[in-house]
Amino acid sequence: MKLGEEERRSYEWHIEELRYQASLYHSSFVDGHMEGEKKGMEKGMEKGIETGKKQRRKS
Repeated sequence: MKLGEEERRSYEWHIEELRYQASLYHSSFVDGHMEGEKKGMEKGMEKGIETGKKQRRKS
């Protein structure tokens, strides 16, 4: 099936728009994941330091 010039351009624009939306979604997901990982690491470090201090007091 061949598309006319205008239909082809419309189709290509549509495909490019889908790629752009997918890229935005992927980027926001990765950014959110990285931010969550960073917060989790910070919280884990704080808890580890707290635990270390408690263990040191017991010794």
